[in-house]
Formats: sequence, structure tokens, C-alpha cells
Amino acid sequence: MLAGDLNALPESETMQVFYRDWKESFSENAPTYPAKEPNVKIDYILFKPANRWRVLESKVIEEKTASDHRPILSVFELLKPN
Repeated sequence: MLAGDLNALPESETMQVFYRDWKESFSENAPTYPAKEPNVKIDYILFKPANRWRVLESKVIEEKTASDHRPILSVFELLKPN
């Protein structure tokens, strides 16, 4: 698992490098920054290996005061190895 503010847009070269090996917990372009009126997505939860995890839920939490970013939440299920 890798989670945090990566300061990179989904289409950026940085994220394209991550996407080679990591899967994103939610791929919709839900904006996370700035918290008061978010208009860009720069916060992510990434995971690998993809075949060991199932994403049960993912969302951006509508919190405007705790940080300058909106928090994101993903719930995972760890799958049995094949």
C-alpha cells in the first residue's frame, strides 16, 4: 500500500510511472485539492499486487477544515493466494 499526497495529476508522467506497477484504489478523477473547493486530484491510495486485493469501497471524504486536502478512504479485502 502507498497512500498520500503525490502532488501529481493522474495523467502526469509521475503517475504513469506508478501505474506500471501499482493499481489505484479508485480511478475516477475525484478532486482532492484544495479542500474548500477541490478541483484537482493529487492524493492517491495505490496497492500491489493487484491480484491479492479487492477494493470494497473508495471515496473522497467531504472534510474542509482538517487539512488543505480532502481525505480519501479505501477499504480493501486481502484475498487468499492462488
